[in-house]
Amino acid sequence: MGRKNSNHPSFKEEMRQLIDEYEAATANGGAPYFDSLQLADIADAYLTQWEFDRAKEVIEYGLKLYPSDIDLMVEEAYLYIDTQQIDKAEEVAKSIIDQSDSEVILLRAELLLHDDEPEEAELLLQEMEDVDDPETIIDVMYLYLDLGYPEYAEAWMRKGEKYANSKSDFKAAQAEYYSATEQLDEAIELFNQLLDEHPHNASYWTGLARSYSRKMETDKAIDACDFALAIDENYGEAYALRAYSYFYLNNPERALSDFMKSMELRSISDEMGYMLIGLTYAMDHEWEKSIEYFEKVIAMMGDTRRDKSLLMDMYNNEAYALGKLGRIDEAMAVSEKAMDIDERYVNNFVTQGKILLMQDREKEAEKTFREAVGLDNGADVWADIGGSYLECNQPEKAKLYYERAYQENPNIESVKEKLCILCLLCHDYDGFFRYSWDSHRIVSREQLQQLLTRTLDREGKEENLSDVIDRLRRDMNEYE
Repeated sequence: MGRKNSNHPSFKEEMRQLIDEYEAATANGGAPYFDSLQLADIADAYLTQWEFDRAKEVIEYGLKLYPSDIDLMVEEAYLYIDTQQIDKAEEVAKSIIDQSDSEVILLRAELLLHDDEPEEAELLLQEMEDVDDPETIIDVMYLYLDLGYPEYAEAWMRKGEKYANSKSDFKAAQAEYYSATEQLDEAIELFNQLLDEHPHNASYWTGLARSYSRKMETDKAIDACDFALAIDENYGEAYALRAYSYFYLNNPERALSDFMKSMELRSISDEMGYMLIGLTYAMDHEWEKSIEYFEKVIAMMGDTRRDKSLLMDMYNNEAYALGKLGRIDEAMAVSEKAMDIDERYVNNFVTQGKILLMQDREKEAEKTFREAVGLDNGADVWADIGGSYLECNQPEKAKLYYERAYQENPNIESVKEKLCILCLLCHDYDGFFRYSWDSHRIVSREQLQQLLTRTLDREGKEENLSDVIDRLRRDMNEYE
């Protein structure tokens, strides 16, 4: 996507006007005059909106007018990065005459990060002439945050702290750093400070929403998105984030509406949008529709396999949906397509295990799940397998896997929630109280009473459960 990080409303309005002028001028095959920086900005805006063909047209037109222009060549390299053509991006970067230009250094550093060479990237970034300039510091922070290296962003944030009270853009980058590193209270405080100063900035409301979402305060995240959209009804990122929130709340109708709106506004790519829509239909058990959208993503990716993980995940999701429809042979055939791409991708084994469970082939499923955790014994894998047994109404086995997930990472709220339920289903009341007290989501008497009531019909347990409810009331009174 594009690399401009200005969130100021006036900048976005200027860019909209500039793009409108360009599109009007070229509508009938005209050859309008724009300077090289304007054309680079237009290309960057198209990249931000995943409009790769339009970005390419602008860049090619600009380079005919301004051969070897640094800004345009930088955008050409970013176009190749965004379309997963890293080799071509590197060729363009090397061909730029002035390798000391700050924008070129940022580009070269991004290419190093794509090769997982953060130390080399950091050494390169230190060579910039304007290394202490606040705008440079902000650009470097976003570079590290966007590419998943927040630990390298921290030193640059410390370098720029002297600008925190004078530059809102730096404070916003600082808030994004805290949000990305799960220092969510600090992030929320900074975003609220920014909103006190700039209450009509949709970007700050969206940053606040993102922080609330990561903190699992989903209702607050939705409220913040609503404020952002009241300010700018075309702020696509707010639609996308609100869609994630509705997805998390199991509200597929609202999630679908917002995902589609965010795609219309080009805030997420078509591939990502179709994937999310497919997952939303799957959440609503509309398996045929989910398969339709998974197949759209697969068709868009073709045989390039430029993102193997995404392609395998689409095959696995389609295979699971086919299994839920009882089309087991088709499910296994699609699952094998994922396995053919990478025989060591853990999700391939988890999916095949799920399909085997659907057929009551438990021993084969257990063997497949063992292969999965042999490749990756992280909490998410254990929890995913636990969910498979829970779906198949095997709470005892599900509990064993969720407990292992909790051991690997005791901070995942959804795992603690599942363990609360599973402990009740398995009559492990001590475990129920232990996980419920440790959870930030199941704390109210109403929620806990509802969970307990679900087990009342289990044979021979009504007297014990009555005792548990009395104990619950006493303990909740003490807790409150």
